[in-house]
Formats: sequence, C-alpha cells, structure tokens
Amino acid sequence: MKAWKWVMVVAGLVAGGGVALELRANRAEAEWREFVATWEARGERFGVELNLPPVMPDEENFAEHPWVKKVLAGDAAVVARLDEMNPERIAGYDEWVSLGDEDAQSLMPEELAEQVRQVGEEFAPELREFEEALKRPGIRIAGMGFPAGTNDAIHLKYFANLSRLLDALSYLAVFRGDEKEFTRLVVMELRAGGCLRNSNYLFGVVVGAGFEGNAYAALRKLPNLDTWPDAEKAKWLAALALRNRPLADEFAATLRVERGNFLSMMDFVDRAPVKVRSYGELRPVRRESSATARLVACEELQEKVLANGTMLATAIQLEKLEPFMAEMKSRTGGSSGEEMGRWMYSLVSGILPSLGFVEEDRIAVREKLEKSLGQGTE
Repeated sequence: MKAWKWVMVVAGLVAGGGVALELRANRAEAEWREFVATWEARGERFGVELNLPPVMPDEENFAEHPWVKKVLAGDAAVVARLDEMNPERIAGYDEWVSLGDEDAQSLMPEELAEQVRQVGEEFAPELREFEEALKRPGIRIAGMGFPAGTNDAIHLKYFANLSRLLDALSYLAVFRGDEKEFTRLVVMELRAGGCLRNSNYLFGVVVGAGFEGNAYAALRKLPNLDTWPDAEKAKWLAALALRNRPLADEFAATLRVERGNFLSMMDFVDRAPVKVRSYGELRPVRRESSATARLVACEELQEKVLANGTMLATAIQLEKLEPFMAEMKSRTGGSSGEEMGRWMYSLVSGILPSLGFVEEDRIAVREKLEKSLGQGTE
C-alpha cells in the first residue's frame, strides 16, 4: 500500500476514535442532565445555596458578626490566635485529662489551674467576641465555591481550639467552685454547638458536635452533682434543649449541601485549562469522566437515601443512611470518574452516623440532671 494510503487510514482511525470519544462524552452528559431535570421537576434542589438556611438580616446572623467574619475569611492574625488557644500546649494538661474516665474527672491541681487561668485571661478578648456573636440567633454562610475564597465554611474548623479552651475553663470553674462561671461556659458551648450545626455544612456539624460533646462531658463528670444549685441545673437543662432539630433533618440538609459542594468542585475542575499529556486529559474523556463522577455521587444517594420512591425525603433515618454509606465505602475500582464520584462519601462516611452517639450522650446527661433536680441547694 502506498504511503499516502497509510496516512489516510491512520487519519481515519484517529478521526473515528475522536468521534467515538465525543459520542461517549455526549451520552454521559445527557444522562446527567436527564437525572437533574427529572429530580428538579420533583422538587429536588441541587447546589449549595438553595439548601442553606434562609437568608436573614446581618444583625441576626452569627456568621456576620465582625469578629466571626474575620475567622471565616481566614484572617491570618485571627487564625493564629485561635491556633494558640489549644490548652494542650499547657504542660501537664493532657496528662491530667487522661486521669479521668467517662463519668469522673479529678479536680485540677492548683498549679495546672493557675496555668489554665492565665491562658483564659490571655484569650479573654476573643472569648468575649465569640460570646457576643452567639447572641445572634441564626447562621447562614454563603456557598464557598472553588477555589476556596473569603467567608468560607471550611474556616469553621478554626473554632475547634476555642471549644477546647472553653472545656478547660469549665473544669477550672469546677476547681474554683464558681457555679455561675461554670454555667456560663457550658451554656456557651451548647449555644455554639447548636449554632454551628445549623449551618448545614459538614465542618459546622463536626465542630458544633465537638462543642456539645465537651459540654456533655463536663456535665456528666461534675463531682457531687446533687449538691449543685437547682437554679444552675435548670439553666443547663434549658441549654440542652436549645438545639431541637431532629438528627434526621440534619442528615438530609448536610448531605444536600455536601453534594452541592462536590458539584461546585466538579464545575471548577471542568473549567480548568486542559494540558494534554495523557489519554485521561483529552477533552472528551475528561467530559465523560466528569459526568460519570456526578452521577456516581448523586444518583444512588438520591434514589436510596434522599427520596422515598419518587417523593423527596426531608429527613433521613440513621438505619437507612449507615448501610448505604457502608456499601459505597466497600466499592473499589472502576473508571476514574467512578472513583472520583465515590470520593465524596469518603468525606462523610462515619461522620454523620457518629452524631447518633453524641445524641445518646445528650439524652443520658439530660436524664441524669432531671433526676438530680430537687436534690441540690436553692
């Protein structure tokens, strides 16, 4: 065969391969568009913004408090201060905590208590700002998008060290016998937990549950509970009731927001420049992979968890969520698009179900406090 004929054959094969790749990409994208259109017609809301709490006035929004805005913007100076709050930096603190068990914690040694007091005073300005921000009844943080920018929910993670400091200060209040200060700190932790968990972001849920878990532990480990004033116990019980959204509603809202974050990330990936160095970076291959990832992340979640048949579910029961998460986690292999779609579940697997244990802790603490009412001083 003449050389020019070989060139024509090769060119034809390349062109045919390109057409096949384009057809596969078009088919995958059409399946994704059909899935979205079908469920949007049934009332489902994809993306982040439509699954966040309602828009509220700035003066009612925790996230719009001036100091909190700096945290959410990742302000370097503010974040550095939050990083330094961790009481684990205090010599002997971790060792003292480890001496306690689930139901009891010994009083702080005097030297350790003095060190905790000094750290508390060092960060008193930030604690005042945080307490002031918690007076705002709601929270709404606009969708963060990709790449991460200012006012992002991912920065909620910086509050974790503040939670640990409040925890240490609550044990300091017990050491001092300062009943009102103990109540102030525990109520602040419970308010913070409810506030952050109402954000519908996974970071808010995790850090908020950390605040609550610390408060539950402090209440559970109180020495001589019956001797504490009933007036203070009533305040603790009232604070325990501040967060009244059922876990099932929280699961549904958080999964929808995290799904929206994943789709936002995929939008960013789709817009990124293509530098062809391998087969997987060819534009049609990349389009097919992106559409497949979206379907893998969303289709079964929608049909098995976020809906009952063709009806949307506004609440997800734990017994329905756990087996689905376990199944998704057990799957391996497949195309790059399938692997990318399953990546979303590696973020949330185990986190949402663990909230069930936090809730059990709250119920147990509440029952313990209720039984103790009437035994304490007035």
